[in-house]
Amino acid sequence: MKLKMAYVLAILAMVTLGIGNFIFKISTDTIGPIYTTLFYYVFGTFIGMSFWWFSEQKSAFQISTQWSGLIWPALAALSIALSVLSFSTALKSLPVSLASTILNLSFIVTTILGLMILKESLSLKDIVAILLAVTSIVIFGLGK
Repeated sequence: MKLKMAYVLAILAMVTLGIGNFIFKISTDTIGPIYTTLFYYVFGTFIGMSFWWFSEQKSAFQISTQWSGLIWPALAALSIALSVLSFSTALKSLPVSLASTILNLSFIVTTILGLMILKESLSLKDIVAILLAVTSIVIFGLGK
């Protein structure tokens, strides 16, 4: 995949996550946080299976030889499920603009884990960009 397409996909992910967070608020207000979380995963399973069905990777995966690799999506699903449940429950009491502002500070945790565990590195430009992003998110959330 070309770098330009990777940026396009990252921006698409940001936009669709923002839309999803907004819809989460409506869903939580309508059916509650537990049902919102439950049906998020029910529908997500069907959507994920559709992605898999039409992917090139479908025929490449062998459970017998790649079983140990399944720990990573299982751990990701557990972590994200706790995040989704926490977020949808928070939406019962917080405005979506504040709850999503707090949620989107998650990149700090991701960055720290990447640095500590994957031994990734940051340039001075990366550090300045992260600090500016954190500052803008915090300032946005101050008035809430």
